[in-house]
Amino acid sequence: MHTYSKVGNTETLSNKIQSEIEKSILQKKFVPGDKLPTEKEMCEMFGVSRTALREALQMLRIQGLITIRKGSGIYVSEYNSANVVKPMSQYLQMNLDDTLILQVIEVRKMFEPQIAWIAARNREEADVKLLEKNLSELKKSDKVDSEYQGEIDQNFHLNICEATKNPIIALQMDPIFRLMPRIRTIVYSTVDTAFSEAVEFHQQIFDAIKNQDGAGAREAMMDHLAVAEQHSYKILNQ
Repeated sequence: MHTYSKVGNTETLSNKIQSEIEKSILQKKFVPGDKLPTEKEMCEMFGVSRTALREALQMLRIQGLITIRKGSGIYVSEYNSANVVKPMSQYLQMNLDDTLILQVIEVRKMFEPQIAWIAARNREEADVKLLEKNLSELKKSDKVDSEYQGEIDQNFHLNICEATKNPIIALQMDPIFRLMPRIRTIVYSTVDTAFSEAVEFHQQIFDAIKNQDGAGAREAMMDHLAVAEQHSYKILNQ
């Protein structure tokens, strides 16, 4: 069984304990479902009080790395994408301003054209139907409901990521796409043509992915994001 060594006093004890337990989990010395040593055992291993240990355990629980079951013990959690996406999404949401909107577009221009190309190559019929449904929802949506349209936009781009069949792509882009409802509201209040342009470009991207035209999908996405960048500068100018 893996054990821990006593911690020094150069860092806050609870932070040091947290770091040591986290390291043991990341190094797979404990895997999801494993039970960690008891509080008493870990206090003895680290040479600390129960208060310091419990502070560390609470931080690990908030991270999603462990589950504390009353009367049963401390277990390593099954770590999923939500543990990664939510903190990143919250960071972006809290720091959203005009500058961040431009930075988001810059990142999207780097990745999404290639993502569209991969999606066109790897998409399945289920992906095509999902994108088609999404496009239909956008066309039928109320033009003044920018937040709902932002959610549709978010799902459209995330579904393209899913169509690549590479889960890391969706994991990487999801926090960025979660900004779309708020950004869309800002854009629609400033740019009169934003809705019609979104419909037009989504249609072009969809057609290319449906036809497995990778080059066409990449080009349509590049054009889409170029216009989105123009919208962002228009927001800044106003």
